[in-house]
Amino acid sequence: MNLTNVLMSQLMTFVFIGLAVAGVLKLFQLSTDLSEIKDLLTDIKRNSPGASTVSREPTLASPADLIRAVNAEGMDAAEMYAQSLLKPPGS
Repeated sequence: MNLTNVLMSQLMTFVFIGLAVAGVLKLFQLSTDLSEIKDLLTDIKRNSPGASTVSREPTLASPADLIRAVNAEGMDAAEMYAQSLLKPPGS
């Protein structure tokens, strides 16, 4: 019975040491993966065209143009045609 206890103790010691080594190796693998992801994101950011520029729509010339643009979004084609017929000739 004494021999059985010694063998079980040795076996459990080897298992725990193996688990500790596997955990450390997994941590190194995880850190390597994270550094590769960081490098890929940096490359994507560096190589993407126009990543730092923000695309803006051109500003309208006057407040009247802005009102027309907002109203045009809510109108269908028939309403827009009727509005264009009602505009005075000089505008």
